[in-house]
This record gives sequence, C-alpha cells and structure tokens, in this order.
Amino acid sequence: MTRLLCLLLIGCIGELYGQEAIQNSTSAENLVWKSDYKYAINPHDTAYGFYNHSLRSLTYSEKNKVLWTIDLPERMTHYVAASIYDKRSLNPDGKLTEEKIKTEEIDINNQKEFLKCPEFISKNSIAISDNTGFLLLDKSNGHVLIDIPEEISDKEHFYVDSGQYEIKIKKEKCYDFLQHGAEFTAQCSQYLFHFNGSELFVFNMRHRLVRKIQYSVSHHSKSSKGHRREAVFYFKQYVIEIAGVVYFR
Repeated sequence: MTRLLCLLLIGCIGELYGQEAIQNSTSAENLVWKSDYKYAINPHDTAYGFYNHSLRSLTYSEKNKVLWTIDLPERMTHYVAASIYDKRSLNPDGKLTEEKIKTEEIDINNQKEFLKCPEFISKNSIAISDNTGFLLLDKSNGHVLIDIPEEISDKEHFYVDSGQYEIKIKKEKCYDFLQHGAEFTAQCSQYLFHFNGSELFVFNMRHRLVRKIQYSVSHHSKSSKGHRREAVFYFKQYVIEIAGVVYFR
C-alpha cells in the first residue's frame, strides 16, 4: 500500500495521464475514427454553430499501412459522439477577437471525448470503451470478439480526478495513472481488465468474460479521508486497487 501511495503522489504532482502510455503496443500503430457530422447554428449567436458528430467506422494501421477498416456496431453510431463549437475567442494584446476554427480542427480524432478511457492495443486485440459500451476487436482483421452494450440503470459510480490503479496477481503487479475518471483497460498476466466506473470486467486470453462485478460503495469502497477515494476488488486470483483524489466534493 505504501508503494501505491507513493506512485499516486507522483501522478498527482505531475498531472500525468498515464493511460496514454499503454494505449498502443508500439508507436507505429494507429487508430483513426471516421464520423459524419451535421452543422447546427447557435440560436444565440447565428454566425457560429456546432458540428455534431456521429461515429461511422474505425481504421487500424501499422507502420503507415492500413490493415483494415470496419463499420462500427449500431449502438456506437446512434448518438452524438462529439459536439465541436466552431467559435474561438482570441485575446492578443488585450484586445478580444473572435474567429471560426480551422477545418482540420473539426476532426473527431483530435479529442475523442466519446471514449471512457484511451483505446488499448495489445498483441492480439484492441479494446474500446465508449459511452455506449465495451468493444473488443481481433487486431489482425477487426472482427468483433466481444460487444457489451452499456446497461442503463442506477448503478453506483466510482470517480477520481487524479489517481492510479494497481492490479496484483501473485507476485506480479501492473499499474498506471488515471486522470479525470477511474475508467481503465489493462492487461496483466493472463487477464484483460476493464473498469468503466460502475462495473469491472475480467477476460481471459481466449477473450471470454470470466468475471463481471458491479461496483458497490458498501462492498468495495474504503473509508474516505478528505478528498481521497479508494476502491478495492478482492478475489483469490487477483486484487484490483483504484485510488485517487476528488478535488471538489
């Protein structure tokens, strides 16, 4: 636990988004999202408006070579994945000016706010968690291995502004930093773990769901002190600890 607290302190001071370090197995790999958008005028400022994006497809490339493109599941295409305002305010030399953003800034790949956590690319699969559910793809061809739609219910939710997760399996430990949420996808030993803030999913290396646990404050949350929050999932094979701080309560 001492090691966990030390690493958490490093993450808080550095304001690191450590999950970015695990989202790609090599820097030569790349995922590109394609979307359609509709322009909606701002009724309060008709000179500007919003580009409302709906997801359509995903392309995976390696070393600048496109290996596959897939159409996304229907659940991922039927909501506004991003709404980009085309007005930008500038203040050079203390004089406020306004202008439209550039065409390239409309690209949905610039921010990816529709993702709950960064895409995770492992040796054999690609894991994606968006606002509608969890998707696991075969890395070699893009075929869907697992598709778990998000369930709409009054589930309890665990959140941190800044923190980290740590997975312990026997003598092995896997950890990384969190920022603006407790959601993560990580591979540790022979398992793939995904936490969407309300549920923890555990998959084996044959891409089978072996455990699904709903987060409960009474069962998983440790006593909070000040702004600190901690959730722990105990099992015989592994232990998952998620700890961090919430700056505003």
